[in-house]
Amino acid sequence: MTSGDLSEREQRPPDHVGPLLRNARTSAGLSQPQVERATSLSQNGLSRIERGEGMPRIDPEHGVDQVAELAALYGLAADVATELTEVVTDFWEARKDERIVVTRATNVLSVQRRIRRREEKTKRLRSFTNGLPFGWAQTPEVMAAIFGVDVDHPKVRDRMRRAAQLPANADRQYEGVMTEGGLRWVMGSAEVMAAQVEHLAAVAALPNVDLRLITARTPVGMEPGPGFHIHDEDGPVVLAQVGGSAELDKPEQVARYIERFDRLQAVALTGDDVLVILTELAEYYRGIA
Repeated sequence: MTSGDLSEREQRPPDHVGPLLRNARTSAGLSQPQVERATSLSQNGLSRIERGEGMPRIDPEHGVDQVAELAALYGLAADVATELTEVVTDFWEARKDERIVVTRATNVLSVQRRIRRREEKTKRLRSFTNGLPFGWAQTPEVMAAIFGVDVDHPKVRDRMRRAAQLPANADRQYEGVMTEGGLRWVMGSAEVMAAQVEHLAAVAALPNVDLRLITARTPVGMEPGPGFHIHDEDGPVVLAQVGGSAELDKPEQVARYIERFDRLQAVALTGDDVLVILTELAEYYRGIA
């Protein structure tokens, strides 16, 4: 796991907790080794807490309450213990709310299979990219260029199975927002990109696909951020990362990305306007190929 949108300040423990607990320990005449023997904290963990680099753990699900342990051992007043419990609980809740699960792509084939299985269960897939086309709308040649392999490589064949779901699953709704700038990134060659853009035009014509495009002239009013996929209404949200992916599954996180997608979708071109841009771009690539 890795921290998500928390600022550096928000990730640090509150300044007063460490000194409070250090003073309470010394007032009780206890050494750190003695606290280690009497509680579930390690000496190293306690030392980090007292230096302001860590926090006691409160995890009701697993029966852990290190604040209660320290409060009882140090003889803290009830109001001090209550306030400390609230501060520590708020700290861990804030961090938990903004944590994401990161999957490292150490085995590309296994990652592809996991993505495909998830998409097979998805009824509505909303995707945004400010770079190359979505995996579900790529040509084999672009896939091969991304992976640095031949088009008949297992990595490409496996991703093609994912792309093959598009026309085969008319009951699954695909909604995508792309950027013109991303389509002007020449992946492989001009000829490869011409075929890719033409393929996107064919994909956009499918009845279960709503493909939209943000052009270089479109005022957006928000930073592009990383690409992402939203699976149905309850998630997860899968964020694109170099060398892996990250998942968000908390309701408030999913809701935030749905709102973000709606804003991007609202300013993007749609329908025939998209086809006009794609046709012009394909002609441009054919002209320089």
